Amino acid sequence: NSITRVAGRGGAAKAQPRKVVVDMREFMSSLPAVLHQQGFELVPLTIEVGDYVLSPTMCVERKALPDLVSSLASGRLYSQAEAMCKHYKTPVLLIEFEGDRPFLLQ
Repeated sequence: NSITRVAGRGGAAKAQPRKVVVDMREFMSSLPAVLHQQGFELVPLTIEVGDYVLSPTMCVERKALPDLVSSLASGRLYSQAEAMCKHYKTPVLLIEFEGDRPFLLQ
């Protein structure tokens, strides 16, 4: 909905903390904690499209490798990408993998 797409940005006032709207289900991953440590103000909401809203024109769908593989196989990723393209000028797919393991899709 349009409320989540504003990504916590009201006016263009200076020295405001950087805000990111984060889907409530994302708090099981480590990324929200990393964003908070880097000085971002997190706005937890249930988001219908994407996992993170960075601005009114940009959203991010985060996929860990197992979720990426199952989303590709089921066709869910296509639907998610289609919805992101419909509502945002800049949709982003963030693929998360473990740094100590090789990155590969089989």
